[in-house]
Amino acid sequence: METPQHETLAGRLNSEPVVFQGCTSSEIVILLIAAVLFWLPLSFLVAMVVGYWLTVVMGGTILGVSATMYFAPKRFQEIKRGRPDGYYQQQGILALARLGVRPSIFITRSGLWATGRSH
Repeated sequence: METPQHETLAGRLNSEPVVFQGCTSSEIVILLIAAVLFWLPLSFLVAMVVGYWLTVVMGGTILGVSATMYFAPKRFQEIKRGRPDGYYQQQGILALARLGVRPSIFITRSGLWATGRSH
């Protein structure tokens, strides 16, 4: 007698599952990288003023990243509420395109469009 094959539930997901405080694992990784990139240089600046290098840099970075990882997912959850999947990623891409950091992958032109046919 054959044993029944159990279909895994993860294979039937349409979108990435929520892992921590309303954020998916990829969002958590992005938040973590952004927090480290923000708090590490800031801690170095504070350490140059104070003079306690190891304590200020390590402590400031760890405390800053921990606070960011506690409060930022809640803010992300507010931004995502009532919006379709990928909304804030599209808004981020459009903001970077407006600042000239990267080209837009979306059509942002407004105005009259022609079909290419003459009347």
